Amino acid sequence: MVTYTAKELNGLTFDKHIYPREFRDEENVVPVSSWVELSIAFLRWLLENGHLCMHKVPVANHAGRGKYLINSEKRHEYPDLDANWERVGAYYIDTKYDADHHRKNMLEALRILGVTSPNFRISFRQI
Repeated sequence: MVTYTAKELNGLTFDKHIYPREFRDEENVVPVSSWVELSIAFLRWLLENGHLCMHKVPVANHAGRGKYLINSEKRHEYPDLDANWERVGAYYIDTKYDADHHRKNMLEALRILGVTSPNFRISFRQI
């Protein structure tokens, strides 16, 4: 099974036929079957590795137009913007994105949070 680092994700593009399969770091392998599950695994990884705390939220999504990827409450800068919030501990992650925007959001969150060498890998499946 081919796995990709965050750096390798930067050069990829995903469409509606690509789904995540596993999120893994040096200690854990988390099976995922959807982009929502991958987003949750990613947020847990950020928290478990000390990359995210309350003074670093909200974290903007990749487009930076008033939508947050991660926040401490279920709201964007403009509350009328659409979202599908999933809770992980005291945080919420917006999971209402297509495949390629999930990829871009993860990479943007790493950039915003200053995570330059993330130790995770992700595998994918095509349907």
